[in-house]
Amino acid sequence: MFLPKYSPELNPCELVFAQVKRALRERRGHLQFWAEIVKAFAEVNIFGMVSYYENCISVLNQHYG
Repeated sequence: MFLPKYSPELNPCELVFAQVKRALRERRGHLQFWAEIVKAFAEVNIFGMVSYYENCISVLNQHYG
């Protein structure tokens, strides 16, 4: 199966990073920046991870299935 060299829509960690960046943009508080990053990563849960993997699998199936 041919896959492009860089496929962010097939990489679940890209979706996690997008969630963290969105949280940093939308809900930036008054903590130090490193603490904001830790707080944003703490919001990533198992249900989100499962949905990211399912999304990547469905994109893969749509394009190459």
